[in-house]
Amino acid sequence: MHFSTVLAFLSKKQEVTESQEQHINQQAPPKNSHKKSKLRQSLFGKIIRFLWFSIRSITSAAIILFFLLWISLKFPLVQNWLAQRTTEYLSNELGTVVRVEKVDIQLFNKASMKNFYMEDYNKDTLIFAADASGQFDVSQILKGKFLVTAVDLKDGILKYQRLKGQREYNITTILRYFQPKKKKKKKAGFQLAIKHIRFENVAFDLRDEVVGTEIKAFAPNAVLHSNKSNILAQMAEIDSLYAKNCTVKIRIFQGFPLPDSLKKIPNANLAKLNWLIKADKVNFENLEFDLQNEKRGQRIELPLDINDLQLKKTNLKVDKLELKDYVLTASIRQFNAKEKRGFEIKSFFGDIKVASNGSDLRNFELQTNSSVLGNHVELIYDKYSDFLDFAHKVKIIAGINNSQISFGDMMAFAAPLNKIPFFVSNRDKTLLVDAYFEGK
Repeated sequence: MHFSTVLAFLSKKQEVTESQEQHINQQAPPKNSHKKSKLRQSLFGKIIRFLWFSIRSITSAAIILFFLLWISLKFPLVQNWLAQRTTEYLSNELGTVVRVEKVDIQLFNKASMKNFYMEDYNKDTLIFAADASGQFDVSQILKGKFLVTAVDLKDGILKYQRLKGQREYNITTILRYFQPKKKKKKKAGFQLAIKHIRFENVAFDLRDEVVGTEIKAFAPNAVLHSNKSNILAQMAEIDSLYAKNCTVKIRIFQGFPLPDSLKKIPNANLAKLNWLIKADKVNFENLEFDLQNEKRGQRIELPLDINDLQLKKTNLKVDKLELKDYVLTASIRQFNAKEKRGFEIKSFFGDIKVASNGSDLRNFELQTNSSVLGNHVELIYDKYSDFLDFAHKVKIIAGINNSQISFGDMMAFAAPLNKIPFFVSNRDKTLLVDAYFEGK
């Protein structure tokens, strides 16, 4: 072998070896780079572990703090302190007396109060409840809505009154506090909604000495379900209202009208009461209703005196009730009652509309012990007080079809007929009617 050939072979082998070393060096990372990568991975793991430990510690501390706070609220000393602070705040904000004996908070979505009392600006009771409890949906508070999912009221009273010489009812000043202030930019006000209310032995007293009206209602057992409401905006959409063994007593007396000096004062600062109420179903079972009109007096000789009514065993079922702008509309599915003097409504149903200047009754049927009357009646008047002089101030438009009316029932509703000998002698007879009538 020639010497030149050997040198060429060794030179080529050296080039191959250098090329392989360069390829290996390109594939294998430097030793310092590998150490830096391990260092970065270790630092990232420590950060992750630190964050996890922090979150776990904060969560555990929050749960423990929440538990300790809930436990502390169960102690009478803390409850008394909370009740005192709550009443002090409400008293200062509303400018009236507010008291509560005990407050009990459970898991921050349930609360109850014992002997809650609020006084009106006449130094009389506005609201009292011996036992009041509620459940809340706290998730709605951040949305500007205080949603009460359930309320139970026991042994309470609400007094809604306007005394002689006063322009406002006692509750209107309280409502004004909760009404949102007028701003340039419109913003939805805070909402107070109640989904479910149960009343047990709760009384409602309304007295207006200016007009001369007193209404006393007592509900030993009543349940209300609402699917949409905003108490502060005077709006309620009721899914159902059921009440049993309730009593309603109305007394009409001589009022004390406001002097002209008070009537002329602007109404800008008055909290107006104009509720929007809708109810899908209303059911009153075994209701007792009394009406005493002291301005007109009693007439014992009449078979039925609308100024001295006392209805027993009254049952009322209503669908699609709506009160808007002081106009009431409803579909009465069932009404029956017995008056203390013997007159009895065995069955009544129809569609009714009542306003301050007229009432309309359509598709109705009225059945008594001796009469069946139906179709359409419209009453036209200037004001509700015109009913006190029905014969002279209320115009009747009636379309009566296929009806049977007894003379006795006509005498019961129209008192002057009791002085006509023809009606007196034919009291027990009936008259078949299919006619249209218009007049007073």
